[in-house]
Amino acid sequence: MNVGGHIVISTPKHIPFFNWYDPAWIRWSFGGEPHRHFKKKELFSLLQSFGFEIEDYHLEGTIHWLFTRWVNGFFKYVLRSKKQIKSSWKPGYFNWVIVAKKEREI
Repeated sequence: MNVGGHIVISTPKHIPFFNWYDPAWIRWSFGGEPHRHFKKKELFSLLQSFGFEIEDYHLEGTIHWLFTRWVNGFFKYVLRSKKQIKSSWKPGYFNWVIVAKKEREI
């Protein structure tokens, strides 16, 4: 990428006690294809190490979806219950969305 160019990325956010509920993260943990959930500091440091300056960022997804998925997982896997919370927040995600500009060559 040329200096001065922009990149827009979206990647999963690290959320304690939630990664274990993501099938892609579980497969990666046991030797599958790479799949990461990033903490803000970790992701920003990685981008900066490749010469990017963060111009804007935000989270996409809803805390309602996250909460519902976590509680339903707790019911299913810990309590072995068929009880599930009904939610209009169907398939969801909780991702970082970042706009960064290439400031320097590495």
